[in-house]
Amino acid sequence: MPTGGVDADVDYSTTGRASDNAVATNRFESYSTAGITFLSRADGFANYDTATAAPTNYSMSDEDRAFLDAHSVAHYVPADHDVAGDVMPTTGAKNGLKLADMIGKSYDDPDWDKLLDQLTVDEMCQLVQVGGFSTIEVKSVGKVATMDSDGTGGLNDWYSGVFGTPYPTETLIAQTWNKDLAFEVGGAIGQEYADCHIYGWYGPAMNMHRTAFNGRNFEYYSEDGVLAGYIASAEINAAGEKGVYAYIKHFVVNDQEINRCTAQQIRVNEQTLREIYMKPFEICVKNYDFDTKPLAVMSSFTLIGPRYNGANPDLLNGVLRDEWGFQGMVLTDWYGSYGYQLTMDSVMGGNDMMLGFGSNARTEIENPDSPTMVKAMRQAAKNIMFTIVRSGNYTIEEHDGGMDKMTSLFVTINAVATNRFESYSTAGITFLSRADEAISSLGMEKLTVSEAPGASS
Repeated sequence: MPTGGVDADVDYSTTGRASDNAVATNRFESYSTAGITFLSRADGFANYDTATAAPTNYSMSDEDRAFLDAHSVAHYVPADHDVAGDVMPTTGAKNGLKLADMIGKSYDDPDWDKLLDQLTVDEMCQLVQVGGFSTIEVKSVGKVATMDSDGTGGLNDWYSGVFGTPYPTETLIAQTWNKDLAFEVGGAIGQEYADCHIYGWYGPAMNMHRTAFNGRNFEYYSEDGVLAGYIASAEINAAGEKGVYAYIKHFVVNDQEINRCTAQQIRVNEQTLREIYMKPFEICVKNYDFDTKPLAVMSSFTLIGPRYNGANPDLLNGVLRDEWGFQGMVLTDWYGSYGYQLTMDSVMGGNDMMLGFGSNARTEIENPDSPTMVKAMRQAAKNIMFTIVRSGNYTIEEHDGGMDKMTSLFVTINAVATNRFESYSTAGITFLSRADEAISSLGMEKLTVSEAPGASS
């Protein structure tokens, strides 16, 4: 008998849904549940007593411990992850292409291979290692350095000192149930980013209000994945029209702040993971035009079972790219090492770039002579550059010379400060002054490009 009031049972196990690029399969169930019994509706919640009973075993399984150890900063062995038979890709070729030549070209355009052949191994290493609030310049393909910035509710760049309008929190926007209003907010945020020549937006965040006590609920939309997805989708599509690539975050199950950087293992069954926690990300990806606009993803600190989300190919390749059709780059959350973040592991697992400055433990690519590693970095470089070349960095800004974006960090406010209040604010009061002290004057002069501190990318 068909169930759910439909004429016949619907089975997606062979054909998939119309919105899927590939048939969805159980990718996580074998390691995400740790044998936990989850409450089921079957037979009128017949397993209620078992599912709600207090745990009797708080020990990690030997299998999980072995996996965590093998992928830890202390014990990761790069050679263990090489694939026999892999051939070293072409590097350092002189094909005469520039990244700007790829404007408007599809992800599958054959010119990408010619462009990627020009990259050197060292350039690829640097590109994936150093992604803190920026992407680096890559001279062999004429890629300019670019800037990214926080935050979820508007431009909030503590790194370069640029701040924009603080828009209402995601929770408040979601409470309107108004996609048109969300689109306006996303467009306004995107315009401010573009006005500051910053085209990477570390937001919006779309994790779940799993508990009312989560420390970052204010920057998450809802406890409802569908509502979060549609409101977030409106925002990122509007920002994309301004040339801004949102880093939709934190992918996935980053639903509490306590212990989130301590290899926090999330135990969840596949159905719950997909229907609640992944749902907003799925809606965003499946309702986006990657042929005309840029989009990025930020992975999360957390682990599904023993597997770090920033290095999990089931999540970042299997679901995100293969099933949903995402095209673009994935960035880690802050690369603090924390004992389980390694650039090599992340790049091999589908995470293209590290949100850091290459200064933490095992940030460097230690096996640049490995064909498997170089192939993975080449793929990561393509994902990064595909996003960048679709962004305002190339579709709006000049990209054939001039000041690079890293230098522009120091030229953030190009206006002369004037005394607007002195004539009426002091009432003749004499204020204590450092005058005649032997100190250097910081001045209020206009900072010109020629005076900007040097910054190499």
